[in-house]
Amino acid sequence: MRRDVGVVGRVLHWGVTQTGRMSRQTEGPPGLLAPLRGSATFRALWIGQLAMQVGIWIETVAAQWSMVDAGASTLVVAMVQAAVTLPFLVLAIPGGVIADLVQRRWLLVGVNGGAALVAVLLTAASLSGWLHPAMLLMLTALLGVAVAVSQPGVTAAVPDVVPAAHIAPASMLASISVNLARVIGPAIGGLLIASMGATAAYAASALGFALFAVLLVAARDVGHVPQPQSFLPAMRSGLDHVVSARPFRLLLVITGWWFVAGSVLWALLPVVALREFGLGPGEYGWILATAGMGAVGGTVIFAPLRTRVETTRYVLWLIPLFGLALVVVAEVPVTGAVIAALLLAGFTWTTMGAIVMSSAQMLLPAWVRARGIAYYSVASQGGIAVGSLLWGVVGGLTTATGAFLVAAACLVPLWVFVLVRRMPTQAG
Repeated sequence: MRRDVGVVGRVLHWGVTQTGRMSRQTEGPPGLLAPLRGSATFRALWIGQLAMQVGIWIETVAAQWSMVDAGASTLVVAMVQAAVTLPFLVLAIPGGVIADLVQRRWLLVGVNGGAALVAVLLTAASLSGWLHPAMLLMLTALLGVAVAVSQPGVTAAVPDVVPAAHIAPASMLASISVNLARVIGPAIGGLLIASMGATAAYAASALGFALFAVLLVAARDVGHVPQPQSFLPAMRSGLDHVVSARPFRLLLVITGWWFVAGSVLWALLPVVALREFGLGPGEYGWILATAGMGAVGGTVIFAPLRTRVETTRYVLWLIPLFGLALVVVAEVPVTGAVIAALLLAGFTWTTMGAIVMSSAQMLLPAWVRARGIAYYSVASQGGIAVGSLLWGVVGGLTTATGAFLVAAACLVPLWVFVLVRRMPTQAG
């Protein structure tokens, strides 16, 4: 009888085990909105990041329009985008170290509160008539400093506030946030400039930074325990990890290459739209919004494909599609074709950004994640800054559309590099 009971017990145990395995196997990947539904802290971070990005885009559109309206050169117009992103080259790594050593929530509150004050100062200078190009670039760069210091902490916090299975959709949502801001921000900025002037746009940008700070004050902790380590040793240990981690180094090369080449779209699109196409500020805002709509719509539509297609194969499709979009914008001055190209560019830009961001988050261990993300930010945002200046120079020597064609050509060796080396997705 005991033997029978033992047999029955083993059979029941086997049945329960197999049922659990089958349920895990049949359980599909988490949906795109799963991180937003499952974590209130992630919702606060996501909405706050959206508000901050909307604010910086409103300010960027207003600054670019002010420069073009004042008759500034192509290089000076491109310097507006560089002013937003160049601080990443200097401050992203120290910002990542600080984000590992202090309470990330209060770091983000202080930085975004300070950015709101800078935007208020920018508004006051514009209202009083004291705002000249050099001051505009300086204050824009200070807002870029806020984004540069904030980004490593926000990105590193994601794996601490969502389960591991939600990291990929959370990264996709983060990219959607950035590109949804690219829809909302330029549209709001263009409408405000057309109806009330650039000063109103600068005032609106202050609200975005202030909202992020308020949301983080009200939110719970972001799940991070500061490390008892001084600044310089923490910076050195982060660098040691990046140097020794070959897959992460490879990811940084791909990231930097992509963002340098692709930055031509955001740096010189105002020159193409406002000067070569003769559009007004409201129309330019909607042109930028078109790229953002492509980013958001394409990401949502093709999100299921991302879980079914191997990463390298997916990237090998994205690179030539983005290059095609650049060529169409440069060579086909037809409104419908340009709109279609910007929709495609927005989708490919966002999807590639989400892939490299989620890869960085998964490749980095928790103890050095913010510092590693800082190096990723240098490669991505620093790549945009360097690329903006590069394409400004190329556009000055040739034309803005010529710079688009050169950038598209630079994507060809990147495609070959990814084909040969493959996309790194696991630490090794």
